[in-house]
Amino acid sequence: MAFIAQNKASKERIDITKFAQPREDLCGCEFECRLCNIQMFIRRSPQGRFHFFHKRSCTSDYQSHPESPEHLSGKSFVAEYIFPKLIEYSHFNPLFEEPLAEVKRVADIIAKFPMGWWFANEIQLAPITAEKLEKRTQDYLNAGVDVIWWFGKSADTRQNREWAVNKFGFSPYLVFNGEVVTEYGYWKKDVYRDEYGLKKEGLKRIKHLPAEESVPSFGWPHIIEIIGNWWVELAFVRYFQVWKNGNNARFERGLLANSATIRSFSGRVGAGNGTRFRKIKDIWQVREDEFYPFMQKHGLPVLPEEAVSIVKEKALKYRKDTG
Repeated sequence: MAFIAQNKASKERIDITKFAQPREDLCGCEFECRLCNIQMFIRRSPQGRFHFFHKRSCTSDYQSHPESPEHLSGKSFVAEYIFPKLIEYSHFNPLFEEPLAEVKRVADIIAKFPMGWWFANEIQLAPITAEKLEKRTQDYLNAGVDVIWWFGKSADTRQNREWAVNKFGFSPYLVFNGEVVTEYGYWKKDVYRDEYGLKKEGLKRIKHLPAEESVPSFGWPHIIEIIGNWWVELAFVRYFQVWKNGNNARFERGLLANSATIRSFSGRVGAGNGTRFRKIKDIWQVREDEFYPFMQKHGLPVLPEEAVSIVKEKALKYRKDTG
């Protein structure tokens, strides 16, 4: 089950979510899998969600797993409900099911940036161990891609939540009723006192309902703010790690960021006072002796050198494709 196929004749990428009546709108078109070129067909789920499917299993060497209707629904929810709310931080658009040739995986949802860096969101509903999550996250990093994991159903275990919170600072989750997402939010570290007055550390669930846009109680930020702040840190760190210098105009072009996001980053990492960057004739240059210890202190993973090369290649391809 997939949202993406390609036109067999033209090899054009087809996103079925862009069509209100895909059977009529795409009548006469033959579809095939982008990975194995086996013919695909249109099907409609019990909840009315159109998707493509193989009559036979995909034969490509990409690592993939059968997708449930809930998985499709989760991808759609994050792409169509969460991403538009991140516009305050950047102007990225989500792409479904993007192949990562370097690691032979297909990312559920990808945001691509002109600087060559990609940001993925993975919907994980099937059982998985923290060890496998760590391996897949490193695989993505090796391809120049940072990833957020949304857990639901059997994957939303205490072990996986703790792994995500220790890795990223938060653990997003989705709750389903059939194919419908009825609740979403995140888990985060929480320090509290027990009945004896002793300090304890655990995880707290911050719950949101799609039908309500209310601010979480007790001062906890919304998941949009959590993801937005995560994106701000990673995006600019990746920019400097790959390109070493830049100015505000380059940031806006390379990261699709707005001026408010740039100001937020400047105050957060000392860009404005020369702590980790020096500004010479409007060009910010990274101070590597301060930059990498900063990343280590804040638990921000360093891109391997091979990944830096991949990011640069993607940037050059983006420039070529967009003229």
